Amino acid sequence: MKINQTDLIITEYKIPIKNVKRKVIYHISDCHISEYDDESTDVEIFKAKRESEYWLSLRSQFTREHNQPICRCHDLPALDNLDRLLAVASDGDAVILTGDIMDYVSQPNVRILKNRLSALTAPYLYVRGNHEPLSDMQGISEDFIERIKRPFQAIELDGIILVGIDNADRVIDESVIPSLKRIFDKNKPVIVAMHVPIMTDSNEHLLSGENEYFRLNHSNAPASTDKFISLLRENAENTVAVLAGHLHAPFIGNFFGESVQIICSQGISGNINKYIIGE
Repeated sequence: MKINQTDLIITEYKIPIKNVKRKVIYHISDCHISEYDDESTDVEIFKAKRESEYWLSLRSQFTREHNQPICRCHDLPALDNLDRLLAVASDGDAVILTGDIMDYVSQPNVRILKNRLSALTAPYLYVRGNHEPLSDMQGISEDFIERIKRPFQAIELDGIILVGIDNADRVIDESVIPSLKRIFDKNKPVIVAMHVPIMTDSNEHLLSGENEYFRLNHSNAPASTDKFISLLRENAENTVAVLAGHLHAPFIGNFFGESVQIICSQGISGNINKYIIGE
């Protein structure tokens, strides 16, 4: 698919890393596809049409609330926008998807998403979002579903390591801690991808207050969450960036030391982040 990139909102960030060959990584989040196909039941078709209509209005609400620009494909169906985003991302060295790519888990959504992701030539990380609960994935045996059910994923990309952390339920599994320690022991630059962002001094104005739904480090967070955040802090020199979604709004802010946390805005409205990494 040929894409006029002016139809999308491509936000570009430069992340310099010494001794790492230049790479381009694309980041997509919160596309909320609600689809049906020729194999769908009447119930599946009804739900897909209902949720698509609902998200058409909700995406506009997020856009207004966060004073975001509107691109030409803002009102297109969610799957059309995902296709455009993946077409752009296909030129990258890797693709990171930080959850809620599906609005809900269903056989039609899985079939359609499998078709799109299997066409990618670049390696990808896909961490699930809160709209993609583990309970709804039971009995679905597609390879990419099995992958995103894992609490921890890692891809080595020529001198840099991409790590995917499942925090869709605002919980860090205890098994993540030793897995992440082993990654940091390699003493290589690390990019951490997850759905729910961490509240820090730089984004406290967005994530503080009574509604803790939008942050990982909430008042009822288990001890494993503190261990995870402490581990990132202790390894801030090698934690190049933390990438997240969930807010449906763009944000970049200081994390720990020189590292940054970058939140990608809603893919359902044609937003995608482009990271130029290395020298």
